[in-house]
Amino acid sequence: MRRITCLAILAVGVAVGEAASAEAISLSLPELSWSLEIAVPGFVVKGKEIAPSGEAARFQAVSEGSGVVLSGFLEKAAKKGDSKACRDYYWSRARQSPFKKEQIGLRESGPMAIVEYIVPDYPPEGLQEGRDAIR
Repeated sequence: MRRITCLAILAVGVAVGEAASAEAISLSLPELSWSLEIAVPGFVVKGKEIAPSGEAARFQAVSEGSGVVLSGFLEKAAKKGDSKACRDYYWSRARQSPFKKEQIGLRESGPMAIVEYIVPDYPPEGLQEGRDAIR
């Protein structure tokens, strides 16, 4: 059985350009028979891609009304574990990013382990918006 993990991040304060509007975003990998679907009324998809290896996918969407950015990715897990181990792994990486984080909260909801935070100034001064392509 292969393990797959997903992480979603919220940020505030991004200028919005033209892109396709979405009511839902679907994210999957070529070898999977299922997909992750997130209802996102009012968001505009700014980017969606699958890694050339087929082992990772990600998206970014923006709410034009609020300026909230929603990013998510799906990839093979780095190691076996439950949802808390997954959250802790990605949270330890996210804490190292240059983005200032506020209102940080870690919690569980049923089988899901969740980390939530707000990035008040995105992108931070001196950092260009956008990311390298996934591999």
